[in-house]
Amino acid sequence: MSKFNFVCTGGPYGDCSSHYKVELKQPCTMAQFVEFVNQRGEWGCVYINPINYFDALAKYRYDTHIKNKPLEMPQHYLNRRIARIEAHGGWSNMDYYVHLV
Repeated sequence: MSKFNFVCTGGPYGDCSSHYKVELKQPCTMAQFVEFVNQRGEWGCVYINPINYFDALAKYRYDTHIKNKPLEMPQHYLNRRIARIEAHGGWSNMDYYVHLV
């Protein structure tokens, strides 16, 4: 069972993407979030405490024709607790906006 629940807060838009509030069902660390993302078969970016939405901390990719490029996070973020998450995407692309405690 997932530790996360996606609640659509907007969309679908013209490009078939939607915006989501990602509810945490229990306290979660970045390491647990990385594990969750790497199991989803998506591609996109992760933004931490986003001030500039054009400066992603990490990118990840799943492509069955090439190979899976897992989400990798700098070590100093892995034990940090997550305050909230927003997401935006569709068609296997998902960008996450993670706010840390």
